[in-house]
This record gives sequence, C-alpha cells and structure tokens, in this order.
Amino acid sequence: MKKLFVCEAEKMENAAKKRFMVKGMAVMIANVEGEFYATQDTCTHAESSLTAGHLHGFMIECARHGAAFDIRSGEAKILPAVTPLKTFPVIVEEGKIYIEMNEDV
Repeated sequence: MKKLFVCEAEKMENAAKKRFMVKGMAVMIANVEGEFYATQDTCTHAESSLTAGHLHGFMIECARHGAAFDIRSGEAKILPAVTPLKTFPVIVEEGKIYIEMNEDV
C-alpha cells in the first residue's frame, strides 16, 4: 500500500464531501463528525459522481438513481446498486489527509 496526499484537513468542514483525483481515480473524501472516510467517487450502478449526491451521516446517496452506500465499508445499502464501493484507509498527519492505495490501482 502506498500513502498518497489528498488535501489539507482544514479544507474539509464537518459533513463535507469533495472529489479529488488520486492516481487517475476519482476519490471522494467525506468528513463525518471529524472522522475522514475515502471511497471511489463513482457510483457502481450508474457511473455518476457521488459527490453530487447527499451525505446523510455515514450514507452517501447517488443523485442519479438514489442508490446509497455506507462510506465506512463501501457496502451498497439501497437499490439499484448492489456492488460495493472501493474504500481506502485514511491517515491524517500534521493537518494533511492521505489515503492508502494499492500500487496497482
């Protein structure tokens, strides 16, 4: 696993979600009550950006068809999505947010 810089933690307000490109992949970083989570930003059902959807606690809802995922595990919780999201471990060091990704991603 490789640790990759994503953004400054101070730029991520509580209940915020933002899209970043990391190693050519769209990644969503979400801040839920001071804890940071990272998932792929593309819905596994409709290939739509999840940051365009609504964040309800730990659930991100796709704006296109209403599929919803748990950002902690990536698990698809509401149809029409059935395939989970990729999730990435988040590390916060000295005010900076990093994610860990496999070398082959």
